[in-house]
Amino acid sequence: MVKILLEICTGSVIFSYRKIIFIFPLTCSSHLLFFKLLEFHVSWPYVNSMMWMLFCRDHLETYTIDYTAQVLVGYCVVYIFMQTFMIPGTVFMSLLAGALFGVFKGVALVVFTATAGASSCYFLSKLIGRPLVFSLWPDKLSFFQEQVNLYSCLSFVYI
Repeated sequence: MVKILLEICTGSVIFSYRKIIFIFPLTCSSHLLFFKLLEFHVSWPYVNSMMWMLFCRDHLETYTIDYTAQVLVGYCVVYIFMQTFMIPGTVFMSLLAGALFGVFKGVALVVFTATAGASSCYFLSKLIGRPLVFSLWPDKLSFFQEQVNLYSCLSFVYI
């Protein structure tokens, strides 16, 4: 059974569920959502996840406002690292940029970090990958280079 205690004066909602107490501070938008959820008798796990999402969003937003430079540098480093080593998840990082910095700043940030990450991936593979492939398969690489040189006049068609 879920027990809900509203403390309007402190602006928070206290949930008690299976002897675990959850405290969520409410903003104006989350007040409206919380009362709508109660009005439609939404089940407890859904209310819990929605309130947790609003709680995280509010705290992430205030943290981003307070420490903009640190969040920006950390975001850029993580995105470029993920893009360089082809780690999946950059789509979610792109969505996070829009949520943290707004649409226009987020798009500019994603374009910059994606370009820097792809460029660093290319240079890393050129510096490390080419000598590694040449040492492992020299015959195949030289045959491939001969074929590319043979049909170089048609390379514009392939581009």
